[in-house]
Amino acid sequence: MGKLRNNESGFGVVEIILVLVIVALIGAVGYLVYKNHSKTVVTPVAATTTTKPATTSPAKTATLSTATPVANANLIKLSELGVEITVPDSIKDLTYKVFTYTGTSAALHDDSGKPLATTQANMSTSSLLADNTSCTPASSPLGILFKVDGTYPTNPTSDNAGGKLVKQFGGFYIGYSGGSAGGCDATQQRQAVGDALTTIQQIQ
Repeated sequence: MGKLRNNESGFGVVEIILVLVIVALIGAVGYLVYKNHSKTVVTPVAATTTTKPATTSPAKTATLSTATPVANANLIKLSELGVEITVPDSIKDLTYKVFTYTGTSAALHDDSGKPLATTQANMSTSSLLADNTSCTPASSPLGILFKVDGTYPTNPTSDNAGGKLVKQFGGFYIGYSGGSAGGCDATQQRQAVGDALTTIQQIQ
């Protein structure tokens, strides 16, 4: 009888071990399933985030490309001076009168006394002239643009430089001198010209 009791207690320990092993297996399988499930959920989120910049990029390109024609609509070419400027709407009806000076008729000279070929554009607008007949391009209510051959002088004076330097190009520079008011009030338009001159570039 004693032997039977010992066998029964030994069998109970084996059963407990088997139960623990089964529970451990179920737990391990459950953990693996959970881990795999978490990976599949995270992957689509990462894919969605990656596609957002691709959607944003074309939108930016479209905005930039639509802005360009608006700027070019106000592009004024001063072919006699070899330059172009982009003007604001307030002076998009810009008009100018050109005067050219060469040889002994040149008003400007370099430091050695050599005459400098000069082309100048006296500026106004059609709307200014419509409001006041004194606002002709010849009277330069919006100032004068100068194209002068050579390099802008180190020490500019009234007889060796065409106004204040706007930009130095390869073989010439562009200078600007503000217009005289006279009987034409163009203060606001002159400010617009100043802004426009920051966009100056050589005609290609």
